Amino acid sequence: MKKALKVLAIDDEESIRVFITSVLEMEGYEVVTASNAMEGIQKTFSEVPDVVLTDMRMPVMDGMAYIKRIRAQIPSSTLPVIVVSGFGQEADVASAFKAGATDYIVKPFDFTDLLQRIQVALGKRISPDNIRYSERRSGAVRIEDIGPGAVIDNGKYGIIGEIASGGMGTVYLAQHLGYGSEVALKVLNPVMAGNREYVLRFLREMRIAVQMEHPSIVKVFDVGTSGDVYYYAMERLPRRTLEEEISANGAVAGEELAELGLQISSGLAYMHRRGFMHRDVKPGNIIVCGPGEYKLVDFGLACSIDDERLTKEGTFMGTPGFVPPESIAQYQAPSFSGDIYSLGATLYFAGAGRQPYDEVGKVTLKLKAQVHVDLAPLNVVNPALPQGLSEAVGKMMSRDPSNRFRSMAEVQESLSSLRPAK
Repeated sequence: MKKALKVLAIDDEESIRVFITSVLEMEGYEVVTASNAMEGIQKTFSEVPDVVLTDMRMPVMDGMAYIKRIRAQIPSSTLPVIVVSGFGQEADVASAFKAGATDYIVKPFDFTDLLQRIQVALGKRISPDNIRYSERRSGAVRIEDIGPGAVIDNGKYGIIGEIASGGMGTVYLAQHLGYGSEVALKVLNPVMAGNREYVLRFLREMRIAVQMEHPSIVKVFDVGTSGDVYYYAMERLPRRTLEEEISANGAVAGEELAELGLQISSGLAYMHRRGFMHRDVKPGNIIVCGPGEYKLVDFGLACSIDDERLTKEGTFMGTPGFVPPESIAQYQAPSFSGDIYSLGATLYFAGAGRQPYDEVGKVTLKLKAQVHVDLAPLNVVNPALPQGLSEAVGKMMSRDPSNRFRSMAEVQESLSSLRPAK
């Protein structure tokens, strides 16, 4: 009789451990569990699992420390480690991969997807095409190899310095060596370049970004590849994001808040007319270019409204506090209405000086609150804001999509009526 494959599940929440155990055992796996990373390390060597599932944020020792400790002795080719976490920010994903994770799944997740990921990690579903792809990408350039002083794409761009780094990519200040002009160059992090899914995602981001021509959206001039380096060049903007601006100076006044909403809704309406959703509208993806001037950036989650992958259940993409409730609870496929909610949450942040549902604390509780709990009106949190603007933001953030504005054009009309005549 064939021996059952063994899975080690590490999570500090007992309900998650019980749930994973019951489902995997029904699929024929042997499951052992640990309630923290320290216990997980002990069982990794005593139980000798075939694959490990680990949470990231745990007391005593977190999942990142576990991965680093294990990778010091066991290579990923021998023991796959799949992160199963409620934290889905790109920076969290990138850090996990850099530490040695094999895959990353965001809670709440679809168990069909989890089973497939486990099978792929165990080598059961690696097609010849994927093997050739992995071999082709195995020599991916390290991020330090394309730092300041490096020249890419046959002498086209020279990198001057780093502007910012995120989960999927790093943005560099670069110079077009033919024209002498300075640009911001977003490059796919090499740690992602060996993963076919992330490369395809970055290529999709490049394709959408280069199509955008709007004053409230960052301008992309060029896209390209150079060996294992994927990049796109865009206009150089001030570094300060709306998130940084509010954190430093506090909530904005009503007139400024209406202007912010009007500019970004104009850019989003432009995207929607072309059949694209942004899906990650948040303060960190809005650049403050100057007094009363804002631009939307980062198309990492953007996609076509017709993208068939949007029908996949069990996962959501976005940032807690700003992702729409229907994406969290999976009761409606992503739609343009989701961008309306996210813009409303962004305006709430700018007007209140803090994130929506910030008082809830833990991410999993914040996500539940977004689905089930109404926020206090914005003018209750900040009495200096006019009631009309507060009502517009509240309508954008309705937990029921049918109660929101029907389109981004309606959002523009509402905010325009609230802006003082010039």
